[in-house]
Amino acid sequence: MWIKLFWYLAKSRGTETLTNIYTNHEYMHRVFLGKQLFQKGLAGEYGAGRVCLNLILGSDLPTEHNHPWGYFTLILSGGYYEVRGEERTWRGPGWFAWRSHEDFHRVEIPDGGHAVTFFLKGKHGKMGSFFMDEGKPIKDLRFWLRRGVSRDKIGAMIKYKSPEEIQSELKQNS
Repeated sequence: MWIKLFWYLAKSRGTETLTNIYTNHEYMHRVFLGKQLFQKGLAGEYGAGRVCLNLILGSDLPTEHNHPWGYFTLILSGGYYEVRGEERTWRGPGWFAWRSHEDFHRVEIPDGGHAVTFFLKGKHGKMGSFFMDEGKPIKDLRFWLRRGVSRDKIGAMIKYKSPEEIQSELKQNS
């Protein structure tokens, strides 16, 4: 039911789609609820709305990260393993959390699995976006540049897909 609702909304609102820089597979789609807001940033144009549904089809990148804002998340269907330091815990439907922008984590989706989450962005924190690198937080741009990833490839990690693109892809896959 939640996946159908997600794609129903995506056909009229479009999605923000994240691509795994290592595998080149799209692993997360976001549909923003409420007013459609976009910002220009290092990774191109991205959703600036505060409330969204996420459809997560693959695992996060293989290192923990934070978010530049605190957030509330509620798993509506499916689930994932959340990695926080040495801890790896299953999070299923009904699980929710409020997290600070200083919390680091990583999401692992089992093969063939998914998660649909309700996600609410909080206030932007002072820290910004970071990845963990050898146990220390490092700014996201520096993290990628140290690994020889070009700014163009970084920019291609997040892409807005229009409702028309979503409708076309859904027709091709049915």
